[in-house]
Amino acid sequence: MIVGLLILGSPGVALPPSWDDTELGVRSVQKAATGYAGTGGGCPTLPDLVEAGFLDERLPVHDEWGVPLSIVCKDGYAEVSSDGPDHRFGTADDIH
Repeated sequence: MIVGLLILGSPGVALPPSWDDTELGVRSVQKAATGYAGTGGGCPTLPDLVEAGFLDERLPVHDEWGVPLSIVCKDGYAEVSSDGPDHRFGTADDIH
């Protein structure tokens, strides 16, 4: 399992397209959530980000497996993630 993670994270090794698209979505939502939190808005939901103009409504807010990206806030920081293809949080295939 660790070897697979090292290979996927190695420079020059392309991730499967679905992972690339989901990583792009996670990064976009992360940037929007950070901007939103900087305004004192608290922990946002995906609709909050769109309504406040921090996230373009045309951007995907679901991962490649059809599950909405999750936003978890702790200590003033918002972390955005996808549970990955197994749909379980906290496993090796999660995308942060």
